[in-house]
Amino acid sequence: MRGEPEVGGRPLVGYLGPAGTFSEEALLASATAGAVEPVAMASIYDTVIALRESAVSWSIVPIENSLEGSISVTLDLLASDAGEVEIVGEALLRVRHSLIAARKIPVREIDTVVTHPHVPGQCARLLRGELSHARIVAASSTAEAVRSVVDGGADGQAAIGTLLAASIYGGTVIREGVEDREDNETRFVWLARPIEGRPPGGADRRAIALPPLRSDGHAQWKTSLVFWGAGAERR
Repeated sequence: MRGEPEVGGRPLVGYLGPAGTFSEEALLASATAGAVEPVAMASIYDTVIALRESAVSWSIVPIENSLEGSISVTLDLLASDAGEVEIVGEALLRVRHSLIAARKIPVREIDTVVTHPHVPGQCARLLRGELSHARIVAASSTAEAVRSVVDGGADGQAAIGTLLAASIYGGTVIREGVEDREDNETRFVWLARPIEGRPPGGADRRAIALPPLRSDGHAQWKTSLVFWGAGAERR
């Protein structure tokens, strides 16, 4: 892709960071090995806007969880601030949450749980049961939750995040598989922007550069629509 941002010959892909998020896991699981350079972003908003402003070649963002439903910030961005950005691929990720702290601590002594706002609804049995006494503190991502808990090292704090994040930031896994359902999945979408100019042959359809995704031999095209309210003029 001529003129595209890249590192070491690999095009850049934005994802919700820091390293160790489910977004990074989805990126690495769905992209062809070694074909892209992941770039961590501070928020889903930053991830999409970086693509809109051509700072990255593609972005991958969560759009729907099987337990918690749609990711509203992603849908809002696709319908408004980044309306020209298009969905060009998807990845389904089996989501497993773990309870992680700076050091070994009994669950009964945990008084604060840090995690992404979408996670508590996926781990309600633990949080309403053994951790009903603990307060829930929001973080920008599950990996950031783990990093802040490990770096802070405060007694009584724990994060709900990924095993990858625990490994990266040196966290201690208190308990694995704390999600309510074993079939918990999040759907991620790969995003691209139209290439400037018209494709060869002068076709009317906008040209889109597709990311180098792994293929299982059964890929099918989908059409996604975002709409709202009676009388809305855009979709």
